[in-house]
Amino acid sequence: MNKKKLATMASVSLLTVSLAIGAGTYAIFTSSAQNINNTFASGIINLTQERNMGDSIPGPMFYSSSSDPSGKFPYDKSNPLQPPGGESIGGWAPGDTVIRAMNIYNNASNAIDAKVTKVKANVNTNGLQPGSPAYEHFVDNMKIKIQYPAQNKTIYDGYLRGLLNGYVNIPAFAVYANGGAANITFTAQLDLDTGNVIQGQTFVFDFEFFAEQLKNN
Repeated sequence: MNKKKLATMASVSLLTVSLAIGAGTYAIFTSSAQNINNTFASGIINLTQERNMGDSIPGPMFYSSSSDPSGKFPYDKSNPLQPPGGESIGGWAPGDTVIRAMNIYNNASNAIDAKVTKVKANVNTNGLQPGSPAYEHFVDNMKIKIQYPAQNKTIYDGYLRGLLNGYVNIPAFAVYANGGAANITFTAQLDLDTGNVIQGQTFVFDFEFFAEQLKNN
């Protein structure tokens, strides 16, 4: 894991940094004094996330073919909030656009204020892997827009491929220690001219945020 000062990444990752503090001595004329037993507990950034679509079923943001065998969702507008049940994007058609929300927290008894500075996507082994024509076509035709509406920030706006080569620097936003959620929205849009090569395939990706300490940084 890359580190810059105190850092962590979502989802559900935890990084602690231990501080080695030595006892100091000093002398004043012929007298001496020593401060001992210094104890410093390092703070942590504990970045966690949850889907936030007003439903009570935990899970990833987007629909899967296994949870939607009828193929109605995500574009059945009569039931826009029916809870999805998996991460693989299934039942899609060219031109579909889906917006999902995610809460990011920084909660722990000794949490410190942090800022999110990077984002990336990882290929999940449950989906089609790089190298196949369908995969390459999909990542070039699935557009991802990530926003932080409360701060009017566009975090990323481009094709999925742009997130698959490591972290991308983004406009930083704070996630304060035990300070409530940062509500992030994801808009996924499959290009209207997407080809038949992706039919019947499953594509699974994990989105990952990177956070650093806010203080002195």
